[in-house]
Amino acid sequence: MSGADHPVVICRELGSARERLRLGAALARIEERSSVIEAPVLRFAPVLGAEASALEDAARRVAAGDFGAVVFTSARGVEHWPAPAPAPAAGAVIWSVGGRTETAARERFPTARHQAPAGEATGRALSAAMLQGGARGIHVLVVRVDIGSTQLGESLAAAGARVEQVVAYRSLPPGEAELARLRAAIDREPAAVALTSPSAARALAGVLDETRALPSSCIVAAIGPTTARECERLGLGCDVVPDEQDLAILCEEIAARLERP
Repeated sequence: MSGADHPVVICRELGSARERLRLGAALARIEERSSVIEAPVLRFAPVLGAEASALEDAARRVAAGDFGAVVFTSARGVEHWPAPAPAPAAGAVIWSVGGRTETAARERFPTARHQAPAGEATGRALSAAMLQGGARGIHVLVVRVDIGSTQLGESLAAAGARVEQVVAYRSLPPGEAELARLRAAIDREPAAVALTSPSAARALAGVLDETRALPSSCIVAAIGPTTARECERLGLGCDVVPDEQDLAILCEEIAARLERP
């Protein structure tokens, strides 16, 4: 199923002009066969009170050299890092999960040392890469969303790293405006749905019922294995999971599927 009457629904904000430019070629391929509907379902908020104080304190300690490694699990975590804040100490290595996160981190901390796992862009792959690179015994700060998994930090700690975790931003449930936009998109019988987090998969499942369902031919595309597992758990199925956790690559793979005869 393709054509403008059956859109590709992307359940995320496409972001800044720079992000849209980065996605341009992939979106253009999709739009040769379909249309694109942006239907973000997630909302985010900065941390407040004690959490904000803890984040600011962590930023000062990173600049002072208290940590040998700082891990950002999302680009949004980089965006919510306190500003202005001193640059990380010279000895600290910035680790990133996913290409978009690494790009954001390199732009935010241009003088720092950067690392990212090759291949699968998951916390599990990053943990393995850090341990292979000698993370045992070093002091690690993991920067994450409030509902984010603690598994990465726990696996590093189990292997001998000294780990602290700090919340950089909070995830809010979709409001009625976001849910209404998603329902309207699903009612157009989409050719594909792109899901960029387990929370987005849960929001999609929440608007489906006996009177509203995905077409049997709809391509369900997940940004990575964690989101794919949540799609399967919810009964949505999953047709596309890119090798790298990157929205541009996900859109390219959706376009390739739409181009099949």
